[in-house]
Amino acid sequence: MNDLNLTPNDREVRLEPGQDIISKYSADLLLEYINEYFEEFSGFKIHDELGNSFDSVKHYDMPQTILNIIDQHIVDKKNINLIIKNEIKDGRFYWFLTDFKFKINEDESLNSMVFYRKSPSRIAIPVLDNLYKKLIDIEKHVSMEVAEKYLEGFLEEKKMSFKEYTKHLSQEEGFTEIKQKSPRKQKKSLMKKLFGK
Repeated sequence: MNDLNLTPNDREVRLEPGQDIISKYSADLLLEYINEYFEEFSGFKIHDELGNSFDSVKHYDMPQTILNIIDQHIVDKKNINLIIKNEIKDGRFYWFLTDFKFKINEDESLNSMVFYRKSPSRIAIPVLDNLYKKLIDIEKHVSMEVAEKYLEGFLEEKKMSFKEYTKHLSQEEGFTEIKQKSPRKQKKSLMKKLFGK
């Protein structure tokens, strides 16, 4: 596996709206493919990235509490739309909206995962950035467990899951939930609309 040796410089670069960074990972979450926009945007070449683990470019400003939510959804093979940040090769960072698609084997084990990074709502970013800094501070000076309890209490007060809270913050910019539906479910939904069954 490659060692990326990134040096953060606290400068932001933005994804272009409508342009997705696409990467594909194996069942053990090692990178197998990146699209051309990933190379162009991040400065990484294929040989820099292939074989690296899923979290190889996570940003130091991302609390482990939030990353654990993503990790659990990957273990459960469930999509989740959250706004987080990563680094690019020159040390700058970017915010993005997560979107996962999973290929599942017949025995329900993970075959592979495609990860889409999309341009996020700018309205949500300062609010989430403030929350993430609080969680990092709690993780650093108290513990992970206490940070998780803080987030749990924060979301209970909002009466929302973290995914719902992200959607709520983004509504003014027309946040659209990214859904994965099987053809069978879509068909059943149409039948229900037409015939009430």
